[in-house]
Amino acid sequence: MKKVKESEAKIEFFYTPDCNVWRKALPVLKEALKEMGLKEPSVKVIKTQEEADKFKFTGSPTIKVKGIDLIPEARNASRFTSMGCRIIWWKGKAFEFPSKEMIIEEARKLLEMK
Repeated sequence: MKKVKESEAKIEFFYTPDCNVWRKALPVLKEALKEMGLKEPSVKVIKTQEEADKFKFTGSPTIKVKGIDLIPEARNASRFTSMGCRIIWWKGKAFEFPSKEMIIEEARKLLEMK
């Protein structure tokens, strides 16, 4: 992977308080970013439907790299919600939250995009 400038590597973590999965997901994200040599993500709590719409929040947790959803299937979403946990589909399997492998693989793809 080519070296990514820290300023180009904007990583965001969004969650809702009603979905406790974020408590498992955030440490995994931090570990993946550390392994990639990147700083910790900014963290945003989604409390209202207006915030969900503004940030294109598809459920808790949502990870964005350079403003783009980490999960390919969610990138074209047109409906957003401020409530509930999200099921993540990746390589034909369902997950409560992204694994370290998933984060590293998908984040690298997004970071290498122009």
